[in-house]
Amino acid sequence: MKESICFVLRGLGLGGVERALVALANQLIDNYDVTVVLFNHKDNALIYDLDDKVNIVLLSRKAMNYCIADKDNRAGLSKKFQIYKAFIRLLTKMKIKKSYEKAVFKKCRAMEYDYVISYAGFPGPWDTVAELIKAKNRFAFVHNNPVSLGMQKYDLKEYYRCFDKIVCVSKDIQSKICSLDSRISSKVCVAYNVVDHDKIRELSSECVDYDSDAKLIVTVARLENQAKRLDRVIEAVDILVKRGYSSFEWHIVGDGADRAKLEQLVRDKKLEKYILFEGFSLNPYKYISRAYIFALTSDYEGLPVTLMESQCLRVPAVVTDFSCASEIVFDGYNGYVVEKDASHIADKIAYLLDNAEIRETLAENALVSYNNLADNSEVSFNRLFSF
Repeated sequence: MKESICFVLRGLGLGGVERALVALANQLIDNYDVTVVLFNHKDNALIYDLDDKVNIVLLSRKAMNYCIADKDNRAGLSKKFQIYKAFIRLLTKMKIKKSYEKAVFKKCRAMEYDYVISYAGFPGPWDTVAELIKAKNRFAFVHNNPVSLGMQKYDLKEYYRCFDKIVCVSKDIQSKICSLDSRISSKVCVAYNVVDHDKIRELSSECVDYDSDAKLIVTVARLENQAKRLDRVIEAVDILVKRGYSSFEWHIVGDGADRAKLEQLVRDKKLEKYILFEGFSLNPYKYISRAYIFALTSDYEGLPVTLMESQCLRVPAVVTDFSCASEIVFDGYNGYVVEKDASHIADKIAYLLDNAEIRETLAENALVSYNNLADNSEVSFNRLFSF
């Protein structure tokens, strides 16, 4: 009889964490009975990418509403949710929020698995659900930079104390988690995300309505400028155009709250010919596979799944020096890691536009790097689930 694994996360929308979960669940299904527990009843576009053998459990609407009130910061929340959010803040100040969550999610006590995994990536109600579910082993994944999230020692104690393993998707995240509380270091480990390379390569062959001789630079990101700093893309393109470069296009795949502001900035600088917003796409790989360069200009990241995916598709990267960048991009070997400055981004883009042979060498090395990382990821997960 197969052992059972239960993953708990907010939803299966179109994000890197969600794509990593789908790839992992599909990889495990031959050896385990796999269940995915979701708070969200609506934003689950990737649910259809899960293998048919994966069980899906939607938590109650009461649980979903709690999650929205607790974690959603959109300005458009209804008055009811704003009041609920204020109530949750009060519970937090009184240090009884966790007790309230256990009451909200009490029906989860009836669930039972061999492994339960809180996969959302940062402390929250999913951890409480994972704590309530009966299990022989409990893991919590951390996908995000804990410092950038404002995670505190209290969060580790409140939400992560029940877990047997805290699994970080990069060495940088592991280091930062341990710096918050060295006493938990013995149960903190690293396992890089899994990428479904066969599915990615299949999807990458989908046709794109693109009929230009220009070299493509592609960024796949949520259009949220505080972290992703897409304004640097616009500044870098402005620098390149002023230097006389014209045979390139920078395609931005993704959507988000700052899209309108970014599009306006492009119009203000008259760069519409060079920067194209592709919007939300179920298949970003058709863009990545045709890219001359894959670029990320973020201030901070966890460990971008898109970087692993671009290497899988043999595309070299130019990325800013966010804290875990050098774990994936080896400067001068499979891409370049540059300072968080538009002029330095423009310099490396220009260098590769001018040097096709160097770009080709980086592309070959990108595939080698991906294969090495994929082998290590498989080993990591085999170790993890034999715990």
